[in-house]
Amino acid sequence: KINSEMDRLENEIDTDIFLHMTATGRWLPSTIYKYADFKTSLNVMATEGVAGKKFYIGEDVTNGHIYGLVNIAAFLAQSMKETIKYDACDENSWDAVGGKYPLSNACGQLGQSYQDYHCSEAEKHMECPVDPNMSITAVTHAKWYGAPAPLFCEPKTDEQP
Repeated sequence: KINSEMDRLENEIDTDIFLHMTATGRWLPSTIYKYADFKTSLNVMATEGVAGKKFYIGEDVTNGHIYGLVNIAAFLAQSMKETIKYDACDENSWDAVGGKYPLSNACGQLGQSYQDYHCSEAEKHMECPVDPNMSITAVTHAKWYGAPAPLFCEPKTDEQP
């Protein structure tokens, strides 16, 4: 039942919900977030999940799908706050220091060190080792006025200490 409810709203989700704010403050449909992809991901998370956890989409009882729709609405509200409104899925550089966005934000923001993150014992089997030679550039980034470029990280060298 939840799929038919969602499918009925596909156009509205793509044109009225999955919106991002441009640098001029105008709201436009996302170039990244699309209903078809969301539906595919939701179905995987609701049926298979990750690490034994599944996305709750309600139960097969009278009006049980309503609880699922409320859960989806809450998820989308949080997603809007974190990523959709920026049309970005990578970490944004948002921790300004002295009015500027330092390159070190790629290594951690607000005093965090991303390379020092570790999984809990129950999820340790999913942890990847730190690759000291890895170099990576984010694909997406926020586009608000004055927003910094995508985050970039590479190993320290004598030329780039």
